[in-house]
Amino acid sequence: MSPLPLSDLEDVYDELAEAIDRVGPEQEPVFLAKLALALAHHLGDRALVSRLIRDCETPVQEAESPDMLSL
Repeated sequence: MSPLPLSDLEDVYDELAEAIDRVGPEQEPVFLAKLALALAHHLGDRALVSRLIRDCETPVQEAESPDMLSL
């Protein structure tokens, strides 16, 4: 599996932000949990999903680069 090009990643970010706006602040946590579970199911690699969960716990200020999330 190859990583998304940066332009596609930016488009996904925009699409995600718009979806969060549509569901509203009260449903945002549920939406994000459902999305994460759907993506994990599609990815099909539990170890990778666990690593990404740990990676995403890192505060934004400490993130080295977008590559830390590369699949």
